[in-house]
Amino acid sequence: MSPRVVLITGANSGIGLATTKILTSTSTDYHVIIAARSLSKAQTAKSEVEAEKTNSTFRLSAVQLDVTDGASITRARNFVEKEFGYLDALINNAAVGNGDPDVYTRFRAIMDTNVIGPAVVADVFRPLLLKSSNPYSIFVSSGAGSFGREVERLKCKREKPPEPPNGGAYHVSKAALNMIAFESILSLRRRD
Repeated sequence: MSPRVVLITGANSGIGLATTKILTSTSTDYHVIIAARSLSKAQTAKSEVEAEKTNSTFRLSAVQLDVTDGASITRARNFVEKEFGYLDALINNAAVGNGDPDVYTRFRAIMDTNVIGPAVVADVFRPLLLKSSNPYSIFVSSGAGSFGREVERLKCKREKPPEPPNGGAYHVSKAALNMIAFESILSLRRRD
C-alpha cells in the first residue's frame, strides 16, 4: 500500500515539528515531508525526528520551501510530484510574528508569510492534492484570528491576554488565513 504523503510547512520547529513527530510515531502509513525556509533547517529537524525514533519503519523527507518565495514553492512542488506524484495532505503551518514599530513593515512581513504564502502554497499544490483519493488541506490558525473570541471578550469585559507588542497584525493575518482555509476547502470539494 502506498503511504499517505503529508507535507508540512514550517515543520522545523514548534507545531510543525511536533506534528511531524506525532505522525511518524503513530503510524507507518505516512510519509511526512518536512518543509522549511532553508534545507539545512529541514534536514536538522529530520535528523532530530530520526534520532528520537526507536523503530525505522517511519518515512520522512526534507525539502526547502519558503512560503514567501514563488520559485521555492514551485521547486518543492516539483520535488513532491517527481518523488510521489500526489499529495494526500498539505499542512500550511509556517507563520511569523513581527513587532516592528512601523505599521507598514509589520503588516507586510506578517501578511506575506501568514496569508499570501499559504494561499500560494495551497494553489500550487492543489493539482497534487486532487490526485489523492482523500485530500486534506489544513491551515494552522489560532484563536488570535477568531472574531467570536474577541466579541465574547468585549461582551464580558475581559482583558485581552498578554501578547507581544504590536500584535494586531498577527491577529489580522490569522483572521484572513481562516477565510483562505475556507476557500481552499471549497475548491477541493468542487472537484466532484
